[in-house]
Amino acid sequence: MQQNQDDQKNETNDKSTIYKVHIGQSLILRPGGNIIILPTIQDNQPLLGYQCQIYLNQRYHISIPFDFIDKPDNFPAIYKGCIDQNKLLPNGKGEIHFNNDQKFFGQFKEGFADGICNINNNDYTLEYRWGWRHGPFEQKFENCKIKGSFKNNLLHGTLTEFNENGEMIEPQQYYLNNVRVEYPPQIENLIQTTRYLFDYKDYSINNYQFIGLNEYNWINQTIIDFYLELIQDYFRIINPDKTILLINTIMCQDIFSSMVSDISNQISIPQKIEELILQNIHNRIILIMNIDRSHFVTLVFQNNTLFLLNSMNYFLDNRILEKVIQIFPLSEKQIEMKILPVPQQQNGYDCGLYSIFNVLLQYINIDTPVDQIDYSIETPQKINYLRQHLRNVFLNDYAHLYPAY
Repeated sequence: MQQNQDDQKNETNDKSTIYKVHIGQSLILRPGGNIIILPTIQDNQPLLGYQCQIYLNQRYHISIPFDFIDKPDNFPAIYKGCIDQNKLLPNGKGEIHFNNDQKFFGQFKEGFADGICNINNNDYTLEYRWGWRHGPFEQKFENCKIKGSFKNNLLHGTLTEFNENGEMIEPQQYYLNNVRVEYPPQIENLIQTTRYLFDYKDYSINNYQFIGLNEYNWINQTIIDFYLELIQDYFRIINPDKTILLINTIMCQDIFSSMVSDISNQISIPQKIEELILQNIHNRIILIMNIDRSHFVTLVFQNNTLFLLNSMNYFLDNRILEKVIQIFPLSEKQIEMKILPVPQQQNGYDCGLYSIFNVLLQYINIDTPVDQIDYSIETPQKINYLRQHLRNVFLNDYAHLYPAY
């Protein structure tokens, strides 16, 4: 009897416990209010091909096609489909389910509806470019259908109606920019379109400038000026008594022309900027310049010293300094010129990001002398993070206006 009990114990000890592993999902709450549900990614596999969901609580999010934005009954909405692994924006095939039971199916690029799409299971098929209607469309009704085209979200071209047998119903109608006209307008290429996506004060960013925020691209100076205008307004509220005069790329272009290194070009200071410089009330004066339309640098003037912060030091540095000191009401002997040792970029396209970074440090370290600020960047990934941060700011999907490293 004792032997049988021992045998049973040994048999029990030899058995292994089997666990069934369930791979869960990741849930991300974005600062803008959207909630993203996606599979837990293993081995750095891309998200393309995975079924993801975005609960679109942010009403003006770019993924909502333009003609759905101003319809409050549509929200909240749910996006189902592929998203970009890094940007967490719709990219590829997807669909949006609106609160009023409307369904939008189609292709997405950079977060925008882009390509052949349809609404409510082929009742309405049309082309989108950058989130608005642009190209041919066909809409079906109970006893007929109509065909036409849009240009920049407006009816444009010939509008034709067909009966249930497919026979064309006369007369045809003609539209020019959503207005009915007597004759068909000139046929145009409706493949590409330019759309302004974001605006602030006098600054606007279009779709081509926006994709410059993708990795390996040179950032347009409008993006730089747009973002730094936001930064300047923010710090005017945070530190109203510690003012900084920012002379952005457009202003610098007005003063020095596009070819800064050309010593034959004379400077021309707008009266408003000249008056601000003469007041001599600013903690520091910052210039962010597009040198010869090919490279961005930052200069800072403080306590009669002009500092150059260049992420790609080269032989023109002294020439740039000598050109810029001409805007200050002091002789060259009274102004000291210094080239600060700042991190150097490892490619030919990140100069705009490094220049933005150096400007941000001036605002953040307003109580620190310019030449005592820590300009070090531990890893290039921080610059890539700044690139993504700019995109999030324009999408109104950010927690802080400047990146927290």
